[in-house]
Amino acid sequence: MGKQGKQPPKKSLAMLLRGAYLTMHRRAQAIYATVGATADQAVALALLASEDGLTQNELVDRTYSDPSTVAALLRLIESQGYIRRVRDERDGRAKRVYLTAAGRRRHRQLAHLRRKRRAPLEESLAPGQLETLMDALERILNFKVPEETGNRRRSSRKGGVKS
Repeated sequence: MGKQGKQPPKKSLAMLLRGAYLTMHRRAQAIYATVGATADQAVALALLASEDGLTQNELVDRTYSDPSTVAALLRLIESQGYIRRVRDERDGRAKRVYLTAAGRRRHRQLAHLRRKRRAPLEESLAPGQLETLMDALERILNFKVPEETGNRRRSSRKGGVKS
C-alpha cells in the first residue's frame, strides 16, 4: 500500500477487466493442462459443438482472436484428429470446420472440466449478479465511439462461449 494514511489508487475499468480475464484464463489453462489441452482449444471445440461447420473467419470473430492465432489453433486440433476442414460449396475460398467423433468426445471432457471450474464462481455470486455482469460486458463489447466508425466492427459477433 504506499505511505501510511494514503489510499491505494482506484482501479480503472480497463485494469479490472484485464485482471479478471487473465485470472480466469490462467485458471482455465491450469485445469485444461491436466488433460493435455489449452483454454483456446476448449473454446474452439465448444463453439463447434454448439454450431458445427463454422468458417475459419466465423471462428475468428466468435473467439475475439486474430486470424493467425485461429489458423495455428485449427492446424493443431486438426493434427490431433478433433476437427476436419471442408471447402465451402458456395465459396470455394472458405473452409468449413467440423468436429470429428474424437472432437466431440474431447469437447465433452473439456466441458465437464469447465462446468466444474465455473460452479464455485457462479455460486459465489448473488442471484442475478452473473446475468448483470454478462449484460454489462456485452454492452462494453458493443459500445462504439464515433472515431471508430472506420474500423472493422468486432462487436457484431453472435454467440460466445462461457469459459
